[in-house]
Amino acid sequence: MGRKPKQPKQPKMPKSNGAVELVFDGVLILLGIVLIIWPNDAAELMTRIVGIVLLLLALIEIIVFICSKNKEALEIIALVGALIFASIGIFLIINPGWLVGFFNIIFGVAIGIYGLFGIVNSIAYARRSGGLWWIGLIMSVIAVAFAVLIFMNPVWISNILMIAIGASLIFAAVMGIYNRIRIRKAQKFILGAVEQLETAVNVSNMKSANPEDGDQEER
Repeated sequence: MGRKPKQPKQPKMPKSNGAVELVFDGVLILLGIVLIIWPNDAAELMTRIVGIVLLLLALIEIIVFICSKNKEALEIIALVGALIFASIGIFLIINPGWLVGFFNIIFGVAIGIYGLFGIVNSIAYARRSGGLWWIGLIMSVIAVAFAVLIFMNPVWISNILMIAIGASLIFAAVMGIYNRIRIRKAQKFILGAVEQLETAVNVSNMKSANPEDGDQEER
């Protein structure tokens, strides 16, 4: 008796829950639209969410400390940290605009310092070698002007930031859907090619296992 021909192993295609991924992309698109339409309210909402997360983590740590039998120095330090996080969380929930304004100030200071250093470096470069030093000078002046604009109207920059985040979320979700469609088409093509290869291998193995039938067909 001849041995049964070995079947080629079919490549395993990665499994994914398309429905869950589609829902996730839809949520990202909706969130992006909300950030674009209501940027100011969205910034405060995100700040409140951060406060709620900090408060929940602090409450969990406090519960763990209460339930633990051995209350050593590390547990006490963790409790103090949990109380601090709880205080910050409550403050952010009550006053969400504070964090938005704080980040605007930090961002404005960073842009202003970058612009000032750029102006100094551009002038030094112009004295040493000349050339296209004025391009760096213009960019640095724009950076300083942008920093001044941030301090004059901090709400404006936070709205711009939220709109940019919203547009990024929408772009990421749309690209995710597009890539998923391409991957599924590629999977169908590969599976079809594998099935054709299996059929060709089976026919070849059957002919090699029964050479007499092949000779009769040739006669």
